[in-house]
Amino acid sequence: MDLSRYTEPLSLTPLVLRTVIEGRPDTWLDARHAAEVYSPREVIAHLVLVDRDWGWLARIEKILDPAYDEDTPPLAEQDYAKQRSVEELLDEFDAVRSMKVEQLLKLGLTESDLHKSTTDEEFGTETIANILAAWVTHDLYHLGMIFKSFASLWTEEIGPYQAHLNLPNFN
Repeated sequence: MDLSRYTEPLSLTPLVLRTVIEGRPDTWLDARHAAEVYSPREVIAHLVLVDRDWGWLARIEKILDPAYDEDTPPLAEQDYAKQRSVEELLDEFDAVRSMKVEQLLKLGLTESDLHKSTTDEEFGTETIANILAAWVTHDLYHLGMIFKSFASLWTEEIGPYQAHLNLPNFN
C-alpha cells in the first residue's frame, strides 16, 4: 500500500515551517491573530510535543496492538517554547517528525489496516485512516494559524481592506 498520501505532507511540514519561520523577528514569532491562539513560536513547540509525547503514531500502534499502552503527558507549549530558541524547536521538530514518519513506514500498514478501529473516550470510534488524515490536517491547520498570525501584523495598516479580507473575524 502507498502511504505517500499521508507521509509526503507529514515529511514536508518541517521544511515548510523552517522556510516560513527561520529568520523572522520576534514580533512575527510572537504575533497572535486572536487572543487565545498559539503564536507561531508556540505552534512549533506544540507540533514537537504532539509528535514526541502525545503521539499520532501511538494511537495507531494501540489499534494494531490493544496491549500497547503509553502514558500521555500534558502538553505545555508556552513553557516549552520559552525554554528553547526557534532554531532549536525547528531542529527538534525535524528530527522527531523524521523519526515518526520512518516508524510509520516500518509498521507496514496494509489497506485493511486503515479500517481497523478502536473506541476512544474523547474521540469515539476512530480508524487508522482517521488518525492519519487528522495528523496531516493538524499540520495544515497549524500552518494556517502561523500565516494568520503573520497577516494580523498588518491589520491596522490595510485600512478599508480589512472588511474585504475578513480580518476582524480572522479566526
